[in-house]
Amino acid sequence: MLITNPSQPCVLACISRASSSGCRGITHTTSRRPPSEIMGYPHKKYFQTHHAALLAEREIPLWRWRDTASRSFFRLYEALCADYHQYVGYETEYFWYRNDPAWSPEMLPDPREFGELAAGEEGQRQLAVLASVADALADAFNWRYMYGFRRDRNHADRSSDSPPVVYKAVFKGPAWAASVPRLPTFFELHPVDPEWKATGRDNVVTYSGDLCPFWKRNIFVETLALRTV
Repeated sequence: MLITNPSQPCVLACISRASSSGCRGITHTTSRRPPSEIMGYPHKKYFQTHHAALLAEREIPLWRWRDTASRSFFRLYEALCADYHQYVGYETEYFWYRNDPAWSPEMLPDPREFGELAAGEEGQRQLAVLASVADALADAFNWRYMYGFRRDRNHADRSSDSPPVVYKAVFKGPAWAASVPRLPTFFELHPVDPEWKATGRDNVVTYSGDLCPFWKRNIFVETLALRTV
């Protein structure tokens, strides 16, 4: 999205917010919204309510400078909970091209350190979803790397006579995610297709041969939008 008129009201409002919002040192979001609250919004309404100017804000250098990997990670979490595939794709690609060591999935801080979780069972589900998002983001990055995409945009040539693609775990999720346990009851973050459910499948395996991070924690979610380019 290219901003051609910086005097547009929406852009001026974004600049005003970017100038008055938090400082560069902020490393996490203040969002406490658990999955069920986000899922309760009508389709697309959540982002229209809470992130209406997001695409315009990204065109503002000051806003991007003050943005952090944690904030982007939580926006991705929100997009997945809202079942908004378009914004899942936007946020994943935005994160991918922030080619900075601080913007590595492995460096994402544990949200429990900031009191970001809901209470009780809802908090357990929230933590499981967050851990799965972190692992799935690293998985999506490895998918991009496997097909020759590079974070610095110096992509590898994948011509027709190139050797077959081979999976390589260049990126990995944060250490805290590995300790997050499987949920005791099946959680449909996205509705399960009854026909698919009727097949009796009890797992989803990714292209790497590993169990899908969400499925590993007993969560069903559609993750295709993480691998759009």
